[in-house]
Amino acid sequence: MGAITAAVSQKGMKYFFATIMADTIKNCLAGQTISHENIPNTGKIVGTYIENINIDMDNGATSNVSVASNDNAFIQSDSGKFTMSFLASFDVSFEKWHEKGRYCVPSNPPDVVSFDDDCRDKFHFHVGNLEYKIDLSLSVSKGNFVIDVTKVTQGTIQESNIHIPDDSEIAGIEGNSCVPGRFLSGINTHFVAGIDFANNIKNALNTNLATIPNSGHLTDKIVFFFAPDQIAFPKDGDGNYYTQSSVSGQVTYNGAAYPGQIPSVPPQPDNVPGKHIHFNATDYVFNGLFWGFYNDGRIKLEVVKNMLADPQELNTSYYKDTYPAIFKFAPNCDMVVDVAAIQAPTQQNQTAYEITDTTIQNLTSKVPADVLKTLTDDMKGGIYIGIDNFNSDLNTYLGADNFKLYGSLIDIQSQTVASVVSHSMSFDVYALMPDTGGNVQKTFMFEANVSQTDYLNQYVLGVQGNAQTVQFYFNLHDANATVVKSNVPGLQDDFNNFWLFVIRPEMAKTIQKMGDTGVALPFVKGFLFENATVNLFEGYTSIASDIKIG
Repeated sequence: MGAITAAVSQKGMKYFFATIMADTIKNCLAGQTISHENIPNTGKIVGTYIENINIDMDNGATSNVSVASNDNAFIQSDSGKFTMSFLASFDVSFEKWHEKGRYCVPSNPPDVVSFDDDCRDKFHFHVGNLEYKIDLSLSVSKGNFVIDVTKVTQGTIQESNIHIPDDSEIAGIEGNSCVPGRFLSGINTHFVAGIDFANNIKNALNTNLATIPNSGHLTDKIVFFFAPDQIAFPKDGDGNYYTQSSVSGQVTYNGAAYPGQIPSVPPQPDNVPGKHIHFNATDYVFNGLFWGFYNDGRIKLEVVKNMLADPQELNTSYYKDTYPAIFKFAPNCDMVVDVAAIQAPTQQNQTAYEITDTTIQNLTSKVPADVLKTLTDDMKGGIYIGIDNFNSDLNTYLGADNFKLYGSLIDIQSQTVASVVSHSMSFDVYALMPDTGGNVQKTFMFEANVSQTDYLNQYVLGVQGNAQTVQFYFNLHDANATVVKSNVPGLQDDFNNFWLFVIRPEMAKTIQKMGDTGVALPFVKGFLFENATVNLFEGYTSIASDIKIG
């Protein structure tokens, strides 16, 4: 099983098939030419004196081809079988019309006049709503989705607007002439049997589907592979068939695989009839993204004073009273801070607690108004990772009596899932101090380790290079900075505020680049995701989206 699972609704399959197949059928018809067509000796044309007319037409071609999907005829059945229907309309025109025959006026003896002429005017007609039904099957083979076209059925050709050349001997008598009936067999040859619709459609669909496995190239070095490993065609609760599959989702950096464990049984997404596709992306792919960035050396930063809104925040004089040991060690010196991840960040979708508008609505009439007001004023909008911290604040804000009465109910209504990211980082602080020769040297002062927790939100789907990704925003939950090494005598101060308000805002921009890049999702080249909704569950992120041709 793979790290990303997908469910494609009938709406999604219909849209994908219709987009590719309509263009393919149109290209087949639009490229059709008829070098020569003959209507042989017709005998006598009823109601005229014309007989034995033989017509040769040359340089025929189609124009104004349009093909539309007949969505109402779409069928999906078991075992990956699909039926699509398309209606084609087009015009056909011949550059040359040559006719040879004779007039035979009854008399004694008969009055016979022969003719052998090239017409200056053109022969043309229209074919409307010619139906093509295509039966398909979809399977997985050797790491690819595979389409086979099992049958192509063509409907009855309906000609209209038949125009015999104005200077033809049979002009104006089309209704009584042999032309429509005699020419129909020729049309069948050129626009049905003469076109290999089955292979053209199969090749077009398979060429597009073959782009899925390699659609996760985030960078030259960070790659998500999306080879499918299984496919199924279950029914939803309403009895509708849909298409369910999983793809590897394996993440590599410079060809080396992320060592994290791919879930053996990822959750299979439900059918969402109103959307084209529904993904479940496991925590593995988020952790793979962060691992790739870490290995690529992208989670590090040198912070210098000109980056800050207040450059003096990186001068020791700024901390003369707050951190006197630093000022004493390096009086009035600018500082440089080198920040780097100690290891790749880790992500997990886990239980959390949050007071939201929905929480308040669900608690209305179940708890007193003053409790609702306290929850709204003092706790709404904050994410609590872990029930202990949440209950501690509930007890503080509501008071012990109200907490005892309503705490459990509020816990239940506030429970949610948060995407929690844990960072292990360190920062080294240097003073830019003059040496004995007056040259400024980067002098080590101290090193601190940072344990930081973020949570992700503001999910959107977007394009990143050659990939399409689910992108997100990092939000700070908490952080703690601990000095682990120092050259500054007597340095025992708490550097949490220094990290939170001076260094972290700059490092946050570097961390956010991972969110702006996002986790790659499998897609067909040329199609884009749109109108996506994202929901979090323990262990995976659910993304339901439509697709459109790019």
